[in-house]
Amino acid sequence: MMFELFAETIENMPPQAVLNFLKRIHETLEEALLYKRIDETTEIDSILCFCQFMNLVAEENIIFPMDGLPIRHVALYAKVVRRLVEAREIPVTSKAKFDAVFSAGFLKSLANA
Repeated sequence: MMFELFAETIENMPPQAVLNFLKRIHETLEEALLYKRIDETTEIDSILCFCQFMNLVAEENIIFPMDGLPIRHVALYAKVVRRLVEAREIPVTSKAKFDAVFSAGFLKSLANA
């Protein structure tokens, strides 16, 4: 349910608003987890991983592989990255970084399926 709401929101948002939204949602979810207002779930972990990736990619910091995310989540995140690159909101190199960071986990989840 949480992922569907997140996906719908981000897909209908202008590219120029996405990075700000991701920073805000990351902070909000982290705080909600810290104060036990929400439970940690696969969906929450997935959204936090993507937010963290996008924050790091926007700042061009080092990024570590992320795995264990649901395939449909990774598909949405790839679409968002592509949209933001096309809108020049994030560097063109972000697509390659995304592939490197998320493909290892994606391939691992396929192997375990």
